[in-house]
Amino acid sequence: MDILSSVFIKLLNLSISAGWLILAVIVMRFALKKAPKWVNCLWWSIVGIRLALPFSIKSVFSLIPSAEVVSPNIIYSSVPSVSTGIPAVNYVINPVISATFAPDVTSSVNPLQVVTFVLSIIWVCGAAVMFIHAFVSYLRIKSKMKTAVLLHGNIYESENVSSPFILGIIKPGIYLPFNLAEEEKGHIIAHEKAHISRKDHLIK
Repeated sequence: MDILSSVFIKLLNLSISAGWLILAVIVMRFALKKAPKWVNCLWWSIVGIRLALPFSIKSVFSLIPSAEVVSPNIIYSSVPSVSTGIPAVNYVINPVISATFAPDVTSSVNPLQVVTFVLSIIWVCGAAVMFIHAFVSYLRIKSKMKTAVLLHGNIYESENVSSPFILGIIKPGIYLPFNLAEEEKGHIIAHEKAHISRKDHLIK
């Protein structure tokens, strides 16, 4: 229970810090609407790195109110509280947290231990469901594209395609619906090739 709960609290703090970065990126996108497209990719790559790395980066955390909102020791604290980095928010929510989850000396189980354990189980199940769904969806698309007809190079046409898209990582293919006008097809292929040349499929 303790290991799973500790991992959950760590992931929770990482997710909260990423949430602040996502909010900052959204604000920057609105503020810099005329910025080049690669700038948007740069912003979101920072968020992606924050989500992927299991440790703190000081330069990144200097941009957010608190790097560790939930202390790893909160489960065992006699007065549980959080540190959001915003005093007004702390003032409002910490009394509620302390009153609700303060350990009872007459009880053998700390209420926060139970809560974090249950939430960690829910998180693991949710992550598993999302992974399985993504994997099955990919297999279904691959199966549908088995009947695709090679046009030339890495370009295919398929009756199962409603709109153009790129499939694959190492050798990405461009899949088009049938019956596109030649002029339209040329523009679409050029557009999709531009995505591949910029490695957009890898970034996504």
